[in-house]
Amino acid sequence: LIERRPDREDGRAWRIWLTPKGRTALAQAKASAAEVNAALTDGFTAAEIDIVARWLASIQDKFPRSSDD
Repeated sequence: LIERRPDREDGRAWRIWLTPKGRTALAQAKASAAEVNAALTDGFTAAEIDIVARWLASIQDKFPRSSDD
């Protein structure tokens, strides 16, 4: 799905590129994520979704993952 290529400007560095199969997999993943997001938000107003998003962000801020993960 990906390949490493040397950086054209910095011979010490490597870059990661998607292969054609990788681009296809990415497109499929984005489409699937869009479908899931649509199903999860169906029936909610934009204001309601905003409130839930702010609440979830607040939980992440208050309970960060430990550095041991």
